[in-house]
Amino acid sequence: MFSGNYTLYRNDRVARKGGGTLVAVRNNFSSTKINLPRTLDELEITLVKLKLNANQYLIIVNAYIPPNTAAATYEELFHALEEVLYLEAYVIFTGDFNIPEYFACNSKSAGSAVLGSEKYVLLKNFLDFGDYVQINKVVNINNRILDLIIVPKTLTCDVMQDIQPLVKVDCHHPPLMSLLQVTSKVKSINFQRKLTPSYNFKKANYFGLYTAMANIDWEVLYSCVDVNTACKYLYQNVYSTLDQFVPKTAGSRNQLKYPPWFNGDIVRQLRIKERSRALYIKTRKVRDKESFQIERRELKRMINNAKSSYINCTEQTLKQNPNALWRLVNSMKKSTRIPGEMRFGTEILASPEGIVNGFARHFQDIFTPLINTVQKLPNKSLDYMCFTLVSEEDVIKSLKKLKSKSTAGLDGIPSFILRDCWPVLVKPLTHLFNLIIRTSEFPVMWKCAKVIPILKSGDPADITNYRQISLLNNFSKVFECVLHEKIFTSVMNFLSKDQHAFIPRRSTCTNLVNFTQYVSNAMDVNKQGNHYNDDDALVLHQRLEREITEKRMLEETQMGFGKGRRHIILHRLVEKELEKMKDNKKIPVRRKEEKDAYAQSGDMEVECMG
Repeated sequence: MFSGNYTLYRNDRVARKGGGTLVAVRNNFSSTKINLPRTLDELEITLVKLKLNANQYLIIVNAYIPPNTAAATYEELFHALEEVLYLEAYVIFTGDFNIPEYFACNSKSAGSAVLGSEKYVLLKNFLDFGDYVQINKVVNINNRILDLIIVPKTLTCDVMQDIQPLVKVDCHHPPLMSLLQVTSKVKSINFQRKLTPSYNFKKANYFGLYTAMANIDWEVLYSCVDVNTACKYLYQNVYSTLDQFVPKTAGSRNQLKYPPWFNGDIVRQLRIKERSRALYIKTRKVRDKESFQIERRELKRMINNAKSSYINCTEQTLKQNPNALWRLVNSMKKSTRIPGEMRFGTEILASPEGIVNGFARHFQDIFTPLINTVQKLPNKSLDYMCFTLVSEEDVIKSLKKLKSKSTAGLDGIPSFILRDCWPVLVKPLTHLFNLIIRTSEFPVMWKCAKVIPILKSGDPADITNYRQISLLNNFSKVFECVLHEKIFTSVMNFLSKDQHAFIPRRSTCTNLVNFTQYVSNAMDVNKQGNHYNDDDALVLHQRLEREITEKRMLEETQMGFGKGRRHIILHRLVEKELEKMKDNKKIPVRRKEEKDAYAQSGDMEVECMG
C-alpha cells in the first residue's frame, strides 16, 4: 500500500486479529514517535511529531479506544496527552473515541435534556482546557458521528468524505479526508533588553541601602566647578552604594519560559512533579504512580489559584492603572512585539542587529537637527522673566513629584530611589542644578536616553510605521521639573485664560467640555452664525419646507436626524438660498448688527515648555 517514500508508525491490535492505528509520513518530513505511559498500552494510540520548518511542529494523534474502556483510563489518557503535547506545536486528533453521546450533547436540536456521561465530561474538559474543537460533520449510515477530528480553534481545517479510500469502507466509519492549513509564521526575535548586568531591586536590602545613602560624603561634589565632573561624582557615590546592597542580574535568556503568574513555589512544584513522573516511568510501581498523581494535582491547584489571583488583581487595578491591562496582554504573549523580519524601504532585515540599526537609521532620518543660526536676544532687561537660582525647597518639591515606580533611564536608577532618598539627595542636587545654571552647560551623561520604538499603525513589519519615545534619566527629569516651575511661574500671567494645553488641571478634555458647553448654549437660544431679516427668513423657510419632498424627509429621518437636527438643516438651506438671492439682487437682505466673535477656548499647537 505504501512505497518506500513513507515512514510508517503503527500500533497493531493484540487482543484479536486485524485492526490498530497507523500513521504514514513522507520521508521529506522529519518525524519521530512519541511514547505514552505503559499503562495505556491497552489503547490503540499512535503519536507522531512532524517538523514542518525550523520553528513549527505538527503532532498527529491517531487513536482507537475500545467501547468498554473505563472512565479512569480516559482521565489518565487526557492527562498523559497534556504532558507530552507542546504549546508551540500544531495538534490534530483523529480516530474513534467511542463516546457516541458527544454528538448528541453538542447537537443544537438535542436541547438541554441530554446529559453526557463521565467520559463525555472528561473529553469536553480536555477540549476546553486545550482550546480545541471537534470539526467532523460527516455522519455514518445511522446518521451518527463516531470518528472525531479535533484541532485547535486557531487552525483552519476542512473535513470531507474521502472518495478514494485506502481500505475497504466500513459503513459505520466512513473514510475521511482532512485538509489542514498551516500558516508559516516568522519566529519573533526575543531581544535581550538586558545586555549588561542591571540592578535587581526586588532582592535589595533597603534598610542597609538607605542607611548607607544617608552616610555618603558629598564634600568632593560641593568643591567641583565643572558640571560633568560633579555629575560623575554624583553617580560614583550612588553606584558604589547600590553595588553593596542591590544584587545585579544579567537577565535570563529564557525570560518567557513560564507564564507571568508563575512564582517560585509553582516552579519548585513543577520540578517535583517532573521527578515523580520520571521515577514512575522508570519503575512502573503503583506507589510511584500515586505519588506522581498527587504531585500533579497539587501543581494544577497551585497554577489555577495563582492564575485566578493574578487576573483578579489586574482587574482590580485597571481603574487606578489602565496600563496594567496592556502589561497583562503583553506578558501572556510568547514572543516580543518586534517581528523577526522587518522592512526598511526595500531592504529586508532578519537579524537583531540589522533591525536595531534599521530603527536607528529611521529615527535619524526623521530627526531635524538644530540649525546654528539662532538669533541672539537683545541685551535688555526682561521685566516679566524673573529667574533665580534653585533652592532646596524647589528640589524637594520636584523630587516628591516623582512616581514610586521602577522606571529607569539609561543610568539604571529608578525613580522610587530618588523619591525615597530625597533628604539625602536634595543638597547635592541643588548644588549641581545651580552649577548647570551658572555655567549654562548641560551634563553629557544626561544627553543620552533609552529609545524605544512604538508602533503607530499599519504593518508591524515596516520600520517606518514606528515612532520613538525616550526614557530619560530620572536626575534630568528632576532638573526639568525645577526649570518648568520657575519658567511657568514667570510667564503664567501672560498666557490666555482660555489656554488649555500644558496648564495644570487642564487638558484637551477640559477644552472639549468648554466648547461643547458653548455650542449647547448657542443652540438653546437659536443662535447661528448669520442673522437675516426675520420676515424674509420666515417666508423663505416656509417655502423651502414645502419644496422638500417627503422622500427627502424620510431619508433624513432614517439617517437618525431628529426634529432639532432637521431644523438646523433647514436653517442652513435658508441661508444658502438667501445668499443666492442676494447675489442675484432679487431681494434686499437686511443683516442685524453683529459683533466680532473670538474663540473662548483653545489648545495651542506648541511643544512642551518644560
